[in-house]
Amino acid sequence: MHGVGIGSDPAVGPARVVRHPEDLAGLVDGDVLVTVATTTAFNAVFGLLSAVATEQGGLFSHAAILCRELGLPAVIGVAGLLDAVHDGDLVEVDPVAGRIRIVGAD
Repeated sequence: MHGVGIGSDPAVGPARVVRHPEDLAGLVDGDVLVTVATTTAFNAVFGLLSAVATEQGGLFSHAAILCRELGLPAVIGVAGLLDAVHDGDLVEVDPVAGRIRIVGAD
């Protein structure tokens, strides 16, 4: 799965699929946020994350801007992301390659 990479260092962690802002309460330190797109409702959890992957967006999307500012690796605009990645899957986010890879399924 490919998209626009933000950052320079890859990260591996458990995917937490968030379809609605109400689901953010379940995030823990080291999770990889997997979502359609982020809004300001997501701001408070960015400090917990090891990486971010979104299905929509581009270089100037909310997620991309926050990840650049915070030094978080991200891959943005990954078509079919939420169909392919499930909550708990171990995923690698490689911003240099602009790739999300499932390295272990839950």
